[in-house]
Amino acid sequence: MQLGTGDTLDRLVPTEVPLALESEAGQLVRAMQVQCGAQHTLALVQVQGESQVRSVGGNSYGELGLGDRAERHRFHPIPALRVSSCWRKVVLGWARQGRTAALRLVALLVCQSQGRQNSLSNCKF
Repeated sequence: MQLGTGDTLDRLVPTEVPLALESEAGQLVRAMQVQCGAQHTLALVQVQGESQVRSVGGNSYGELGLGDRAERHRFHPIPALRVSSCWRKVVLGWARQGRTAALRLVALLVCQSQGRQNSLSNCKF
């Protein structure tokens, strides 16, 4: 379910995954980094020179960063990780089972977790 192809079918061969939103038709959307978790995937993309983190897949613990627990079958931008005047660069940290982390530079760490023992909790620097 975390492929981002718009469905839940198994893919046994390499398959192109659309990263562009409907509103970005005809624009170049470049994948800069990708992190895969057990049930979700994060992609750092660049659209017209601006970086965004997009997420797709299972969302039982809110790991997609979209403010809910609904799973997604297409990539969606994470609003908290959009480019603003106070930071210009995003670096993906990791996407693991129930956990997601991304660094927003200048010196801001944003992470979320399912809150199990020995895992990250919701935190910000």
